[in-house]
Amino acid sequence: MPDSDALPIIRAMTASPPALVILHGAAGSHEEVAPWRAALAAHFRVHALDLCGHGSRALPSTLSMPAFRADLLAQLDTLGLAAPLLLGYSFGGVVALDFAAHHPARVSAVVTLATRWRYDAANVSHAVHLLQEDRLLRQPDRVASLERQHPRHDWRLLAARLRAMYQAFAVDAPLSDSTLAQVQCPSLHITGTADPILPVPHLLALHQRVPGSTPATFAGSAHPPAAVPVPLLVQALVQWTGRLALA
Repeated sequence: MPDSDALPIIRAMTASPPALVILHGAAGSHEEVAPWRAALAAHFRVHALDLCGHGSRALPSTLSMPAFRADLLAQLDTLGLAAPLLLGYSFGGVVALDFAAHHPARVSAVVTLATRWRYDAANVSHAVHLLQEDRLLRQPDRVASLERQHPRHDWRLLAARLRAMYQAFAVDAPLSDSTLAQVQCPSLHITGTADPILPVPHLLALHQRVPGSTPATFAGSAHPPAAVPVPLLVQALVQWTGRLALA
């Protein structure tokens, strides 16, 4: 019989669910992804953040990729998140990819959902058009949502600074081919087959530029956020992250 003192001690081990950080779209806030957060919480430790200048966050005089990048790094440090999974919706996906390219050790994986990544003249013009004040003022429900989501400052000022940011993208694109090539972590890129912001051909072009990435689609649109089929989103993330864990 073996000596009982030499036997290994079997300890109960409880695996902690992976940390997932959700990044909302331009002019949005954590509020717009609240249904996703609730559904994903059964599988992940979910943190839905407000991007720099959004929600109750201070609005800097200029919005830029370095500002979003530094702000996200500071928020992850505050939360004690070493290398979470980033889920970026629409413009939040631009922030996620840019962050992964510049801080590879701070990201375990990236998921983008309906993220416009190519900012040529036509896409810049469309992004600016969507944030024109007179256009937004013709949408009472949208105005009410903007006022609710951004209590710290006038949403008109946020929209103006986002327009200026997009106009600057025409000269200095946030996600060049070389930047996308620096994203070395696993990545999943999703869009809807009828999404007006990221058509399927543009999704496939993104997939071709990000090493080792996986493209996926669902029927319909991902804009606005309420159009996203939450059960399918949860299923996609759970299955994909499960395969990563087994790899």
